Amino acid sequence: MAERFSATKRGLLRQFIHWLDSKARSREELIALCLERIAARDAQLKAWVDVSPQPELDRGPLNGIPFGAKDIFETLNLATEYGSPLYAGRKGSTDAGRIMEPSVCVPNANGTMPAATATAEPLELPPGVRAGS
Repeated sequence: MAERFSATKRGLLRQFIHWLDSKARSREELIALCLERIAARDAQLKAWVDVSPQPELDRGPLNGIPFGAKDIFETLNLATEYGSPLYAGRKGSTDAGRIMEPSVCVPNANGTMPAATATAEPLELPPGVRAGS
């Protein structure tokens, strides 16, 4: 993909919306861009505990916009580890209401969740740093 995205130039969300509205990029291309960026940077950042794109949730103004959910939210088949080594490797058995209906947070938003983000152990370590590592 020749055109790169930059959060500093015009805002990543605005750029994604512009690409979708202008049909310059498809939803699938936006997911691919995000997955490429995660693959390139996560070894250093350790921000993601599970990268596994999920189906789109529904229709809404943010339909097709990738987003991540903290691993403190129950997410079906994605890591739900609560930032604790006690739950390392645990996969969610259902989607929390805030995941299934993002409109609870942003009215009628509904996007595409590619991954679960790391949560620091309560009152302990920065995200991505696990106890004993």
